[in-house]
Amino acid sequence: MQRISALIGLGLAAALALNGCAAADVTTPAVDREASVRGTNICITNKTDMNVRIKWRGYPNARPIAPGYQSCNSGYETHIPDVKAVLEYEPTSQPGSPLTLLVAGDNDWYFDALAKVYYTRGSQSFGARNMGDEGETSSFQEGFLRVTITRLPDSDRNKEWDITLTPPSGEDYISDITDYGGGPRF
Repeated sequence: MQRISALIGLGLAAALALNGCAAADVTTPAVDREASVRGTNICITNKTDMNVRIKWRGYPNARPIAPGYQSCNSGYETHIPDVKAVLEYEPTSQPGSPLTLLVAGDNDWYFDALAKVYYTRGSQSFGARNMGDEGETSSFQEGFLRVTITRLPDSDRNKEWDITLTPPSGEDYISDITDYGGGPRF
């Protein structure tokens, strides 16, 4: 079989040379193209005075995010989503009573890249998601916290987002983000 392939290759090269076309150098290895999509990187930035903890999927313990600091995680998973975490925050007026948000990000080959922060009530999800271009933001505010998701420039390896937690300002607002294209995405 190899001998037949080699003969066909030599015949093709000879035919191209006779027609004035240069044949490709068959001894040069093919350049490895990046056939897969980038992974996902999410950074949580705490700009509040609250105790904040993040438990990233794949890590055994929650990690504190002190005021003025951030925690980041990246991934490229074969199952949805690439990055997933549980975020807890304790309002200063209610110490010892943490509230929970879910964080997720994904960059599938068949969907737009996405990051979202939300909580669930029954079968519904409320929060914000960002599928935007570089620099675009999505946000929500409820009670003790404003959450802003900003799409950052891509790195060589990942689609990038920053999720910033700030004190609330103004009226509360939140969206039902349960459906994505007719059904839940993750």
